[in-house]
Amino acid sequence: MDDYARALIAICQHYEQTRDEKDLKLIEIYLDVIEYCQQTDGSFLNYVNEEKEFTQQNYETSLEDSNGRALWALGYLISKRDILNKHFVGKAEIIIQKNLPFVHEINSKRSMAFIIKGLHYQNSDNYITLLDLLAGRLERMYLHEAKENWHWFESYLTYGNSVLPEAMLCAWMASGKNSYKKIALESFQFLLSKIFVIML
Repeated sequence: MDDYARALIAICQHYEQTRDEKDLKLIEIYLDVIEYCQQTDGSFLNYVNEEKEFTQQNYETSLEDSNGRALWALGYLISKRDILNKHFVGKAEIIIQKNLPFVHEINSKRSMAFIIKGLHYQNSDNYITLLDLLAGRLERMYLHEAKENWHWFESYLTYGNSVLPEAMLCAWMASGKNSYKKIALESFQFLLSKIFVIML
């Protein structure tokens, strides 16, 4: 499901640039997959086999990041409401609304970051409180871990690192809280200092 979430963002970007009518069918397919994976409690399962059956892997691994990516994609789709038909936007809003109770149980930093991005793109005053709640959690995690030479949310760097400062920047733009902007800039500069390019 999270692959379809990524694809949904990409195809929305492509449609915005080209207005290719074939993209609309793909948007519908990707959105339908996300809806299919949503459970009665609002959460999403991630792994589906060719027979459209949910596999055991869903119950053996953490699905928080894939849940976060789903909300990011749905929020991004909603942000294109001016160029997409109301059916797509309405379906995305319903899926997000159903997921909101589950969001409060999220602990993964990256999942929270993906959700912050989705809520920022959705640009609805109804979700500012939730966005601020998640950004506040990331802020506290950052302040707990950051030291003189370590400006990061964790005691290590792993995967998808850039989404964390990006989310804090989105949180600042949505809420106007300068502490979020400060953390976004500090953590991004720190991340850049740890990146290197291998020239072949």
